[in-house]
Amino acid sequence: MTVQAFKDSGDGYYEADVVDGQPVPDWVTKQGLTPTAVVLPVVAPLDQWMSDMANFKLSREVEDLITEGSLSMNEYQKTIYDLKIARRLEKP
Repeated sequence: MTVQAFKDSGDGYYEADVVDGQPVPDWVTKQGLTPTAVVLPVVAPLDQWMSDMANFKLSREVEDLITEGSLSMNEYQKTIYDLKIARRLEKP
């Protein structure tokens, strides 16, 4: 489904889910609302990568300690570590 935004004459905004290829709902036209373009923000690949890396609950310092073998980890930590290392290699 796509989301279309509608703006009324009082500058209020409403959102309606519209199935792709389906007409605009009747309530939109009955209330005199006008379809407006929805502009989705574009996230630069590097910004998305940096955000992904920041969301890992594993700091770079701990990551380095694990890499050099100074720190042991359980199965969950190993999974997170492996995911972060894989994502690090994908840096744009």
